[in-house]
Amino acid sequence: MPGTLLYVGAYAAGNILRADYLSNLAKAGNEITVLEVWEPALDELLNSRVAKHIARAQVGSIVDPPRLPRDTYDYIVWWHGPEHVKQAQVDRALASVDRLTRGLSVIASPWGQCRGEPEFGNPHNEHKQYLYYEDYDRWGYEVAALGPKDQCGGCMIGVRRKGGA
Repeated sequence: MPGTLLYVGAYAAGNILRADYLSNLAKAGNEITVLEVWEPALDELLNSRVAKHIARAQVGSIVDPPRLPRDTYDYIVWWHGPEHVKQAQVDRALASVDRLTRGLSVIASPWGQCRGEPEFGNPHNEHKQYLYYEDYDRWGYEVAALGPKDQCGGCMIGVRRKGGA
């Protein structure tokens, strides 16, 4: 069912393809707010072909989110984001996700080791940790993996409903 959606880290500057599923989520009827940590990436996103799908946009980090247009969202998507924060910050980031959603949260990351370096001038593109099933399980997410483990191209997707899986 469509609703309000917070899309965290929707864009890697210089790579419009990193706004994964944003168009699909909008076409499904969701009202999308984007939270992007790096302002040049947000500027580029808002000047791209997918900008028409974005209702609101905000610069900031899910680790310590700024005041957002809404207090809560029906859905949150943090697509390929947990690997970009240090292990010590993940609990704070996921606490923010939990506080900001009243429904479903979806997170994704590479499945294990996949080197990620700052690209396109964006220092936030660096991978600061490698994640596995056990991490998602510990966080209370149902998890599925696609592609190869410990190689770029492998992906884990976690889903959690408010109040548990």
